[in-house]
Amino acid sequence: MVLAVPGTDYVSYSYENRAICFMKMQDFEKCLKDIELAVKAKHPNIPKLMSLKENCQNLMEERGLIVSIVPFNPKLSFDASLHGTSGYSIC
Repeated sequence: MVLAVPGTDYVSYSYENRAICFMKMQDFEKCLKDIELAVKAKHPNIPKLMSLKENCQNLMEERGLIVSIVPFNPKLSFDASLHGTSGYSIC
């Protein structure tokens, strides 16, 4: 990262390349962290990074390092639009 000029695509590409290296070395946690850093550095090809992330998570799951990745989508147990708000103040 030392030679990558801050604010350029080179920073995000550096994180992506390092993530690939970490994945090949089976250091999956560092791989995922660098993917996250590449996204934050505004990598121009987010779908490519998400594919890399999915591959890394699949390898982790195959090796028993994670059980599974389940998206968290909390839902109310009732339809909120059917319940009136009378008697409640808006915070």
